[in-house]
Amino acid sequence: MNSNKQIQTDRLPKVVLGKRQVTKEAKAGRLKEIWLATDADENYKKEIKMLAKEKKIKIFSNNTAQEFAKKYQLDVKCGVVGLINEIEGN
Repeated sequence: MNSNKQIQTDRLPKVVLGKRQVTKEAKAGRLKEIWLATDADENYKKEIKMLAKEKKIKIFSNNTAQEFAKKYQLDVKCGVVGLINEIEGN
C-alpha cells in the first residue's frame, strides 16, 4: 500500500464514496484506485485491502475518514473512496 500519494483537490476525479459503493464498482471493474481512511476499523481495512488485491486495484491510505468527509462535503465520516476509471466511467 502506497501512503505517499495525496488526492488532488484542484480537479477531483469521479468518485464513489463508502464501502457499499466502492465494493459494487470494484466488482464491476470500474475502479482504478481505492483510498482507504487511515483511521478505519481494522476489519474494514482488511476487507477493502482483500478486495483491492483480488481486483488488482491500486490502494492508498493517507487521509482520515474526517478528511474524506470534508473533501467531499459529507455530513458523516467516510472510510473509503473509490476513483472511477475515466475510460470506463462517463
